[in-house]
Amino acid sequence: PVSRFRFELRHIPTYLALSMLGAACLYVLTLSSSPRVVLEQHPGVVQRDSDVYNKEVTAIWRKSLFNHTKLTAHTSGTRDAILNEYHELADVRVQLPLVGRRPTIVLVPAAPALQLQAQNGIFYLDATGKALADTSFVKTTSEVPTLSDDSVLSVEPGKQMLAQSQTLYVLQLFAQLKAASVSVQSMTLSARAVNELDLRTSDQGYFVKFQIGESSDVRQAVGTYLALRKKLESSGAKPSEYIDVRVTEKAFYK
Repeated sequence: PVSRFRFELRHIPTYLALSMLGAACLYVLTLSSSPRVVLEQHPGVVQRDSDVYNKEVTAIWRKSLFNHTKLTAHTSGTRDAILNEYHELADVRVQLPLVGRRPTIVLVPAAPALQLQAQNGIFYLDATGKALADTSFVKTTSEVPTLSDDSVLSVEPGKQMLAQSQTLYVLQLFAQLKAASVSVQSMTLSARAVNELDLRTSDQGYFVKFQIGESSDVRQAVGTYLALRKKLESSGAKPSEYIDVRVTEKAFYK
């Protein structure tokens, strides 16, 4: 018994070392409840103040009990929760440390393509026509065209507000007129007819009717308008109300 006791005493340091090693391994597998939130910076994106993201993203991370260890961390669920809360983000990447305990959550802001003015505010839209966020909540360094729509009662972030074909038409229309040195004062989706866009320039009293949509040729419509505009300017004639270029290769004015 004495020899056995001495044998066990001799191995106590080994047992302690193994216990400490096991505890260290378990500790390394745990995760901090305060993730490092990184907001990617790109020109022309929309984003909130970084302090807002730090506070709210940390709260979302702490909501899941699974996020206490690397073996159970619910990274996909955390990503989806953040994207559902902040629609102005294009992507979220949750990165778990290999050695340390503090996770990193990278927020990737989206780039706005349009501003949509509706009855409940002005909202940024992406290139697909989806609403990102109210312009009063986010900021951007880019200049994007504004489209008004009095028929839209309420815009909800994350929802599809325009078809992608309509959004692309508006963007191409604005870009082509800008290239032709024609300054756009306003663009409004008309309630009078389906897919009618009424555009006003800064130098004319009339407005121009365009037909937006997948089957519409914006280049042809702009070409027709510019040709008639030049002809009217050279003759000194001025439409009192509008120019209509919704019919292919035809133009009417009143």
